[in-house]
Amino acid sequence: MKTKKFIIFILSAILACFCFAAQAVQNCEIENTLKKLNEKTANLKSYQARIQWVHTQPLFETITIRKGQIYYFSDPNNSKLRINFKTLRQDDGKEQKHREDFLFDGVWLTRLDYQNKTVNHNQLAPAAAPIEPFEMVARYFPILGFSGTEELKKQFEIEYVEPEKNARGLPVHLRLIPKPDSKYKDDYKQFDFWIGYKTDLPAKIISQSNETDTFEISFSDIKINKKLKSGVFNLEIPSDFSENRTALQQKTVIPPN
Repeated sequence: MKTKKFIIFILSAILACFCFAAQAVQNCEIENTLKKLNEKTANLKSYQARIQWVHTQPLFETITIRKGQIYYFSDPNNSKLRINFKTLRQDDGKEQKHREDFLFDGVWLTRLDYQNKTVNHNQLAPAAAPIEPFEMVARYFPILGFSGTEELKKQFEIEYVEPEKNARGLPVHLRLIPKPDSKYKDDYKQFDFWIGYKTDLPAKIISQSNETDTFEISFSDIKINKKLKSGVFNLEIPSDFSENRTALQQKTVIPPN
């Protein structure tokens, strides 16, 4: 009987060691990946890529696919990000031209809707305290990871997802689960997050909303710290567009009597 208990104890100890070692390996993979991501974003001066946005709504059995370009520029005095959607495809329909531009400059979001011929300017931050555009864009599109890793660690529990057997040269797969106090907890269940092994930047992000919708954002033809085309952040507003501007609501401070 004692021998049997001893064997069970030894097997349990061995299993615990394996589990501890496996967790240590996962933690190491997470830290190495986040370190590379942090170093890359810290030195990110410009970025351009093709972007594909897939919105799946199981409740309505619909899939919407948008394609376009994303551009980013940063220097000590100025940062801007533009997403220029060019096409739209719904379900099994044909891909159609469907232009929509979003420009984030740290203070204002400007959105041009070419179908409805409207342009909306929304102030999202005080002019004296601009927000990093990649942080700003996350309010509208779940594009994460381009503004460093401290925010990821603050908002999410991060898991390493083991690659398929014999898989080599594939993006590193992390799973992000919103923490109980995360600003994402009311909108999303989880994010699956792939980091390109050559770029050390996000290659694909799949987010699952709390309402069963999924959003898949992928990047391709990526160019990092290359010269951007002149005028890429200049939005020309057609003369027949209606224009709306919403300034940031400032809190009124009532002085004491």
